[in-house]
Amino acid sequence: MTEVFEWLDGTRRWRVPYDRIGHGPPLLCLPAPSTISTRQEMRDLAERLARGRCATLIDWPGLGDADRAPIRYRAPLYSRFLAAFVERLGESIEGVAAGHAAGYLLEAACGATSRFRRLALLAPTWRGPLPTAMGRHPRTWAALDTLVRAPLVGPLLYALNSSRGFIHWMMRRHVYADPAHITDARLDARVRTAQRPNARFAAVAFVTGGLDAFRSRDRFLELARRCPASIFVGIGERTPPKSLAEMQALAALPNVRSVTLPGSLAFYDEYPDEAATAIAAFLGV
Repeated sequence: MTEVFEWLDGTRRWRVPYDRIGHGPPLLCLPAPSTISTRQEMRDLAERLARGRCATLIDWPGLGDADRAPIRYRAPLYSRFLAAFVERLGESIEGVAAGHAAGYLLEAACGATSRFRRLALLAPTWRGPLPTAMGRHPRTWAALDTLVRAPLVGPLLYALNSSRGFIHWMMRRHVYADPAHITDARLDARVRTAQRPNARFAAVAFVTGGLDAFRSRDRFLELARRCPASIFVGIGERTPPKSLAEMQALAALPNVRSVTLPGSLAFYDEYPDEAATAIAAFLGV
């Protein structure tokens, strides 16, 4: 069942869709806040986990099927959004978060210590793709963010990043492990998501590190170390090396349970059966 979360942030009102699957205590499922991601990439996994639980899948403002305002997106917006939505879910929440959503979920769990019991972090990241791949160059990434948000030149630059050919290349390179899983239907859905009106604003923030909730690995690990909820980390066996190093650092913490699974960054979408089996064991299904 699809519903709409109407959220007022200051003077701006957002309409963000979410789906609920099953009945019981809440299981919050957060997709990666990235250019091509939507809550639908969590559906197959959520359906397998919604046994005695109400799995709730929600998009992020500016991404997926949510409102896409032409603004400068930054991490505090998403932290406020998640905190507001969590208020609707009540107590004793379990959470599943992919990619960058892992950091926001950790923040929420540390800020509302009585709400969250277990967190399953899937291919968790804390740093955007360009800073991860090419290093920390804040002035360069800020300039690129400004350029892509600008009129005229911005849409032209973003058109290259959201073309069918580029998205297919990106999915084959580090999102999916088996090219056979990149079906026409799956690729078409990702392209439509990336090419929606005003898509470039949140997308460029993600790519350049504007949505990074943390400025260092140490801060990310510190939050995970003191998180009161139990933590599970799922890692795709074909994760790109630089992202893998960050995930392994998190997995090495004494309070974290980790599992390596088939696939790459979107292993939970590509191999939902294997992912669900590992997560269900952690959740106690």
